[in-house]
Amino acid sequence: AAHKKVKRAMKTRDNMCICKLSDKLIDAYRVMCESRQNCVLVVEGLGDVDGETLVSPDQQGSHIHGVITAADALRTFSECQNGVHTTVAGWLRGLTAEEHP
Repeated sequence: AAHKKVKRAMKTRDNMCICKLSDKLIDAYRVMCESRQNCVLVVEGLGDVDGETLVSPDQQGSHIHGVITAADALRTFSECQNGVHTTVAGWLRGLTAEEHP
């Protein structure tokens, strides 16, 4: 296992759960839970005017902004947040629900 190439050890992007920066954090957790995965890839297309159009992971121009993990869900719970008022983008920037518009 120590000599395995990264390409062989990692999941392909088409097998990853994805969400958008504009999604609510609770929705990212829901996708992660329903798919029984331990993370959600945060992907947004480059060049989108309003950030609402998600570019398919197999198309050129898609951009990975971060990863939401089960540890993020635990942190949300421990901070007594519900993820309803925080976007994925806000969470990745480190904003709390109170700081997020």
